[in-house]
Amino acid sequence: QAVFFFPALLLFVLRKRVPWPALLLIPAVYLLLDVPALIAGANFGELLKVYLDQSDTYDQLTLNAPNVYQYLSSAGSSAVLRTGGIVVTGLILLALAIPVVVRRAELTPARIVLVSAISVTLVPYFLPAMHERYFYPADALSVIAAFYLPKRLWAFPVLEQFASGFAYAPYLLNSRQGGFPGGGRRGGPGGTGGRSGGFPGGSRPGPPGGEPPGHPGGAPSGPRFRPPGGGPGGMTTGTVLVDFWILSTAMLAGLLLAVWAAVQDFRRPPEPGPRLEVTGSRGREPVEG
Repeated sequence: QAVFFFPALLLFVLRKRVPWPALLLIPAVYLLLDVPALIAGANFGELLKVYLDQSDTYDQLTLNAPNVYQYLSSAGSSAVLRTGGIVVTGLILLALAIPVVVRRAELTPARIVLVSAISVTLVPYFLPAMHERYFYPADALSVIAAFYLPKRLWAFPVLEQFASGFAYAPYLLNSRQGGFPGGGRRGGPGGTGGRSGGFPGGSRPGPPGGEPPGHPGGAPSGPRFRPPGGGPGGMTTGTVLVDFWILSTAMLAGLLLAVWAAVQDFRRPPEPGPRLEVTGSRGREPVEG
């Protein structure tokens, strides 16, 4: 999920708020965290590509995420829409980032927080095969952004948390009802469990598609619900308290509010910092700092 923050990080590098050699820390930490697994006998090649291998685990357009694909749930697992979604996401990010880079806009602390919040909200909203839990970074950063710009962004965390919270509510309120549908190879919200050993509530292998957390074992029971459209693109389990179309619309409204606030903020010159007095050979001179 850290990849959702990468567009913001790339912008910070291009605007020289983050030195590009610092990016080398990312693979360095990744390799460092592989050391315990290597000591335990894991294959180094598999460790390097573990997340790449997981990227094609699911072929649904959305997995209970309140994003744009809830409007297209009847399309199922269209490969064309999946590819198109990735391309469109990249184009949107470029359209937002290029003006900032070309104009050499200053990245104030408020702008850094705002860009980060938009990045972790926009990417999972437009990328396919997203889980409902992929908005957790947005849950946190939307609140922080609202504290920086309370008059313009007070509704941002309200809309975002409403959509994110109710998308996850079926698992919180009905974790012992029904099996995890949709043909995924892992059980539970976001895909955990469903294998022999280590499965919460039982040690036997789960059924195809896995079992939700806390399932006591045995055949899945209870109703299965689909989001609007009836397609297999975003199936969920348990009681859907709010229509997914409403949740997706709320998430979009919050995202647009944040983008509009960013556009307005970047169009204004940043407020000047405090004036500092520096004593030099010509005496005291005011310096903007």
